[in-house]
Amino acid sequence: MRGSARATSCSSVLRPNLARAATVHNDMVQSQFEVVQESASEDEAQRSGATTAAVIQVDAESHVLSDDAIASARMTVTSEAQRHQRIAGIVVGALTVLTVATTAIVQWMVRRYGEDADFWRVTFPILTATNLSLLLTLSGGLLWNRAKRGRCIRAQIPVLSTDGDRESIGALIDLFKFDDLYAHKAAKRSLTELLPNLRANDVHLLHSRHRTVLNRILGSLPEEIGRKDIRELFCDTSAREAAFRVAILEGYQQIGEADALPIVERLANMDATTNGQRSIKEAAIECLPYLRIRVEQQTAHGSLLRGSSATSVSGESLLRPASASYTAPSDELLRPGEAAVPG
Repeated sequence: MRGSARATSCSSVLRPNLARAATVHNDMVQSQFEVVQESASEDEAQRSGATTAAVIQVDAESHVLSDDAIASARMTVTSEAQRHQRIAGIVVGALTVLTVATTAIVQWMVRRYGEDADFWRVTFPILTATNLSLLLTLSGGLLWNRAKRGRCIRAQIPVLSTDGDRESIGALIDLFKFDDLYAHKAAKRSLTELLPNLRANDVHLLHSRHRTVLNRILGSLPEEIGRKDIRELFCDTSAREAAFRVAILEGYQQIGEADALPIVERLANMDATTNGQRSIKEAAIECLPYLRIRVEQQTAHGSLLRGSSATSVSGESLLRPASASYTAPSDELLRPGEAAVPG
């Protein structure tokens, strides 16, 4: 009994001490956990801040690079289109000169040698081989130039396609100078989105060569087989082509000129038989009043700036000094000390 009472008294003494020690331990563990959690939060915040700053810096750098890339792509496409057109013109001119020269030489030979079989047996194969070699050389040069320009242009198409700025409209239209289906499809897709956003002060974005291309496309209906790309001959492209022409008409409401007026009038008065033609006709009817107002304004502005139509003026209509001056007699002149006598 005495031992049990002593154990009970010891346990009653130790229990509060143990509870107090456990509480202190829990408080220490909790405080350590909070310190570790705060330090982890600070490290995470620092890492997050550094990551955000890095992302912002990367975004800023990529934005700068993107602007430079877009400007470079516009310049590259425009210069390559002009160079390609110039080289193509030179090759076509050379082929024309070669054909005319060959014809003239053959006609001269016929008149000169007539029915000389020995001459024709030797000369004609040489002349034919020379003509074919020159023809193949010029054609190969044209194909090589096309392939080279095509690779250069294809590298710029993704940059221009992702750009939503109206400043790229001219470069996108220049893509039609190349015989590249991928370039044409990308240009039509982007121009369908950009042309309706044109404003009256964007007239500088389209030069005469751009308007020529747009007018040529607008003048053909989507269903015309003769105007369709042979590589899409068996593809249904009427919806895409109709949407592209509607976008051109919406752009012409703001920046159209007199050269497009006959085309728009014809589209507004045509007999539409398909959904694409009906949408084009509606867009032409809506565009026509705006286009006429612009043409009238341009005509009035040109007439105000135009000089006089008279090229020469007769001598009788010019002002000249008097041919004779009246001289009063000397006795009628006033002299000092004399008063004028009223007449």
